[in-house]
Amino acid sequence: MDSHQQHLRRGFNWLGGAMIIAKLTDFGTILVVLRFLTKEQVGAASLVVAFGTVIEALDGLGTSTALVQAPSLSRLQLNSLFWFIIGAACVVAGLILLAAPWIASLYGIAAVAAYFLAVAIKQPLVAAAVIPLAIMNRELQYERIAIVNVGATFAAALTRLGLAIVGAGAWAIVIAYVASGLFTLVGAVLMRPFRPRLQISMAAISPLLRFGWRATLSALCETMINNVHYLLVGWFYGAAALAEFRVAFDLAMEPANAAGTLINRTALPVFAKVSAVREHLAQSLTWSLRKLLAVVSPFAAAIVLAADPITALIRDEQHRSYASASLPLKLLAAAAVLLAVSALANLIPAWRASRVDPSVALRIE
Repeated sequence: MDSHQQHLRRGFNWLGGAMIIAKLTDFGTILVVLRFLTKEQVGAASLVVAFGTVIEALDGLGTSTALVQAPSLSRLQLNSLFWFIIGAACVVAGLILLAAPWIASLYGIAAVAAYFLAVAIKQPLVAAAVIPLAIMNRELQYERIAIVNVGATFAAALTRLGLAIVGAGAWAIVIAYVASGLFTLVGAVLMRPFRPRLQISMAAISPLLRFGWRATLSALCETMINNVHYLLVGWFYGAAALAEFRVAFDLAMEPANAAGTLINRTALPVFAKVSAVREHLAQSLTWSLRKLLAVVSPFAAAIVLAADPITALIRDEQHRSYASASLPLKLLAAAAVLLAVSALANLIPAWRASRVDPSVALRIE
């Protein structure tokens, strides 16, 4: 059991440290970016990014989880899965372009339609990184994953900051959103090179796809829950109100979301390895929960105490304050602790599926 806790500890240390650096970088640059954009521009870009985040739940069609938990993988499976994922991403990109004018009309923001081009471009970029990242996760290469995460976040933050300074407006946020996918792909390929051969066998990957479809539905529902508030606020209250809500939500919830991602990336591979022994699994779950609460709870308390001065300092290009985001920030900070704990609870169904080969995982329930 000690070796499994060492894997968990190493994962938390590397990926947790990487996320702290990434979030601090992201937070610092976005505060500067807000001073170069109006609330309306921030709101419009946030709406597009929210839609993009929901769409990204379809990336890889859940096969990254199947790749991590599969007992063995063949080169034919990896090659076939790569081309299938790329093809699916291109189809999704096409559907995004078709839906963009309708979404712009629905929200009454004409510029939004053009921004969705960036969302469409990002789909094949993220899809191409699925297999290298899944292999690193499968092999517990947390150090390399940390390097990819920090590098991509830092590069995207600099991209957003530079574009905002030169007057790109909402495009600064939208282009940086696409750039994060490109930088992640470059980092993943450098850290874990994968050169697919032109081989496609649906029979070889059908067990992975059956497993992945279930994971995709779960991820899509979770992502919708995490982003539907952006879509509703933008629809009912407009872009400016969405900008204020987005600032409050990101300040309060991003640490919790980061903690949830950390849990998924570090704990799930270890849970899959110890799933045969209930005592070891219980110890791993308890250790993970203690770590999670130790990280999120103090941060949430600090946000509640500092909400008023933080939001009063943030101003947009027209010198309008974000002080009205103070109350939502306090409420969301309290909810962030529950969100982080739920991220750990969501791993239990995934653990149950990990006890069997992906080809029969659908029969567990």
